[in-house]
Amino acid sequence: MWVVPPAKAAYARRVLVRREDGKLFFAAGTWRDASGAEVSAPAQKVSRPRSGAVVNPEGETEPTGADVQPDAGPADAPESGVES
Repeated sequence: MWVVPPAKAAYARRVLVRREDGKLFFAAGTWRDASGAEVSAPAQKVSRPRSGAVVNPEGETEPTGADVQPDAGPADAPESGVES
């Protein structure tokens, strides 16, 4: 997803650490301000995908696969959504 980051904040990614005795520790990803304090997550931004060229850092177009269209469901499904 894309978000507009909170002012002067950065995302601290999730971390998974295994201790020598095998015990696992997990810290979820959070947004943090410059002092390291946790801040509220920004609202999620959702947009529609669109077709277009994929360009690498050198400015060259990269080959890609065909676009995948949203699934409209099985071809034999009733249009009303109610089976008879």
